[in-house]
Amino acid sequence: MTPTHSIWQAPPVIAETANEAKVEHDFIVPILAALGYDNEHIAPKHPVIFQAGRSGRPNEADFAVFDSNARELLNCLMVVEAKRPKESFTDAQAQAESYAMYLRALAYLVTDGLSLEIWQFNMSRRSELAFKCEVKDLLANQAKIEALLRRENLLNYRARFREPSMSDVAWDISGYLDAELKRVSNRPASVSRTLSLTASNTDPLPQSLADDSLTCAEKGRVITARSGMGKTSLASRLHTQSLLAAENSDAALVPIEIALPDLAESSKTLVDFSLDRLVAHCNGFTHSMFIQMLQERGVAFFCDAFDRVSDSARSLLEADIKLTLRDYPRCRLFVFTRPSSIPRVGLPVFHLQPLHVGEQRELQQAIALGQRSIQERIPDIVSILPPFLARIATSALIFSKIVEFYLRNRKLPTNLQEIFESWLEALIPRADHKLTIYSALKDGLTTVALQTWSEPASIAKLMQAFTARGLSTDVLDQLQQLGALQLSTNVELEHEAIADFLRAKQVAEEMRTSGFAETYAQYLQPDSFFPVLLSALITSAEKQAELLRALNPLGLRGYLEAVHYRAPTVSNAVSLDKNELTKHVMAEITDGFYGPAKAFFPHLLPRLIAMETGTSAESISTQGEIDQSRNWVNFCLVSTPDSQRTQYGRHQRGRSDSDVCNNARVMGIEVLHEALDNVVASACIDGGVVWSEERVLTRLRGLIFDGLEVPGTLAVVKQLKFWEGHLGKEIVIRSGTTTYRTSTDEIYEDLQRLERAGRRHLTVWWNSGTEGNWWDKGWDGSDGAIEQYYLRRDAAYGEIILNNFQSFAFDFKEFEAAPRSWRIYLRQVGPFANQPSLEELWDPVRSAAQAAVTVFRGVPEHTPHTYYDDWFRETASKLAEFGRSTRSVSHRRGFAPPFNGRSMQGVPDGKTAVLRDVCQNLRRDFADMFRSFVRYADGVPPFE
Repeated sequence: MTPTHSIWQAPPVIAETANEAKVEHDFIVPILAALGYDNEHIAPKHPVIFQAGRSGRPNEADFAVFDSNARELLNCLMVVEAKRPKESFTDAQAQAESYAMYLRALAYLVTDGLSLEIWQFNMSRRSELAFKCEVKDLLANQAKIEALLRRENLLNYRARFREPSMSDVAWDISGYLDAELKRVSNRPASVSRTLSLTASNTDPLPQSLADDSLTCAEKGRVITARSGMGKTSLASRLHTQSLLAAENSDAALVPIEIALPDLAESSKTLVDFSLDRLVAHCNGFTHSMFIQMLQERGVAFFCDAFDRVSDSARSLLEADIKLTLRDYPRCRLFVFTRPSSIPRVGLPVFHLQPLHVGEQRELQQAIALGQRSIQERIPDIVSILPPFLARIATSALIFSKIVEFYLRNRKLPTNLQEIFESWLEALIPRADHKLTIYSALKDGLTTVALQTWSEPASIAKLMQAFTARGLSTDVLDQLQQLGALQLSTNVELEHEAIADFLRAKQVAEEMRTSGFAETYAQYLQPDSFFPVLLSALITSAEKQAELLRALNPLGLRGYLEAVHYRAPTVSNAVSLDKNELTKHVMAEITDGFYGPAKAFFPHLLPRLIAMETGTSAESISTQGEIDQSRNWVNFCLVSTPDSQRTQYGRHQRGRSDSDVCNNARVMGIEVLHEALDNVVASACIDGGVVWSEERVLTRLRGLIFDGLEVPGTLAVVKQLKFWEGHLGKEIVIRSGTTTYRTSTDEIYEDLQRLERAGRRHLTVWWNSGTEGNWWDKGWDGSDGAIEQYYLRRDAAYGEIILNNFQSFAFDFKEFEAAPRSWRIYLRQVGPFANQPSLEELWDPVRSAAQAAVTVFRGVPEHTPHTYYDDWFRETASKLAEFGRSTRSVSHRRGFAPPFNGRSMQGVPDGKTAVLRDVCQNLRRDFADMFRSFVRYADGVPPFE
């Protein structure tokens, strides 16, 4: 009988007295044809042999349906079992399942001609009833039956279905990956960032996208940045990208995110701690399995907050990281920390660069997209930032908070405090809580901030602190529900910057009735927000001056930054008495000069005052007046009346400023930098033996050039005898159209230092010739003179730093990089007499004893870009290995300073090449430190 597909419209009517053959003929054969099977697919009465010991028990499947005319086990799609009408399906279903198991069928159909059941066969668990219906209702259920049993659909199902192997299931980490992706799904928006081998973005160093770290970093990286620059955001971004890669490929590294303070407190190894993270979602993983994963597949560890690990735990943590990298070379490890806390783990150190304009715009767009309620178009915030906000908006945190502030208020903030208050309001909305509850939540948040100042705090510690402060421990639960806390093994605030703000508010409140407590000095770190936020919260001029005096441990850079962020101390200058306002302004100018001068330049203080006032003294004051409009001030700095006048004249200054009362301190700082710049340019700064010799040679030669009758002898004793008879006199040395002053006492003191060091003769190191006057000689063309130039330059520079600026030596880029060795390529002789053109590279060394200079004649034989990129990377890695600053890694190419006592313009001033270079380097250092306060910091230095 040829089957017809009209079975859907006209299902067969089978009597209850019919037999199995009737069911097979009238229903099964037509329905299989309707489902797309023909004779080559269908095997009636297909034998099924179950093995039991040595003999087999023969059975037959009523119908076995295959995907072709082949009858192999793997080709079977379906088994059909027929029963008499009204016969129980229980036995039939069990029998069909056993046939399907043997034949590896995907499904089986059981029918008695009156109803039918479709079962999905599962090898590893009980079969599932997929569908059942009455035969008379075939037309109504045609789509469902075809979806399950039509040949094409079963073929597609088989193509997609694969019974998992035991090994696949055992090593499956999809549960962990899914849980991690869900956990990170609500994190704030992030953008691609830029990394560099140095913390400064002014050096000509190769930069890279942080997103490339996952593919370019062979073993991993240490990534540093100050608080608020986006370290944690970048760690989260890289971790998320790694999760997505692992989800799409079994060959990708397994990403594990670790809060290093939690790891340190657990007393577990990095491997064991990471295994716990995995086992939480994949409980079948064992230690040996994880070790094999580390060895064969590899793990990407994303380790944040090394700077939050206690000092006592850091060395153990560093050793553990190094062992992990050594024992499991397929793994990569990324450590995120502040520049002041770089771990020594053998990984290259990269510095997260400030946001540039493109990154700012990308971040604004990402934040706006995350605000689903924002419908209207918002302006390009980057282009409308005023100067103050533009300067601080290079911080990823600050810029994101500025954008969020604008989205909430439709205006820009006006100061740093307003930004953080808005952030705090977003964490604990005032309108959502009763007054007493809101107050308790703020107190609770402040308590958490104070208890987590050095490292995260345990819940037990916080509960104890809450009780001591009279707060219910329920407040801690409420803060967690609000999302204001981060909870892992321990607890801390959402971000260290908001914690610093709450700490600063607490300390500022205490300072209203008392001074700055010494216990807080340990928290004055230049790479945290606490000092600048505290400065931004103190509104009393007296307390602000007291605070600034306490900020000396920050170094000069940190001190000046705090001055930048300080709060206004006069809110309405118009309402104040003019005499009182004048008194305030003069005091602020004085403290702007004297405060940092006394703190950072105590040895130079009399010289700095003399450079400004004309009188060498230990103290200084300001005289002047404010005009009637109160936006102009005339002033001059004067020394105490009883001090002895020595040199220079008094400077009368005028300054226009719309907020002269609050910017007066900046005026004093500007004057200080000018005086400091003149002191350094005049070489009126003490050093050691090398510097003293360079300065004596410079001054003797300068005086001889001026035609003065001074001895030209190089014998130290003879020079001492001459200058002993001329003590107490001022000397003026001309340098082109400019003059600079010194004293005979200074020359005599330098000669005495040389004599005490055993020097009998001054060294004309740049020329070994014995004929002629030494002061007229330039470079003798020898390699030895070039070697001496670099060795003496580094030595003299170091002497000055240690003798004058040791308390903030870390602020000087080149000093932090020393000691070092030099590779000098002598390219040619320049157009000026005996002036070489040099290309210099340097390499950090462990000790001063290893410092050396090697001179090569001719142009270096290398491919420039490849060679310099490799040198940058190697140098930065060595500096990190030695624990030194990597703020600046740069090299110089060009003419060396003249050796003949003349400037680059040929003006005779007597300066040795070493003294000229050291003075210029120091002045550049200070110009960089005072950059935000000085209008023309990058101008051409005088006397050069």
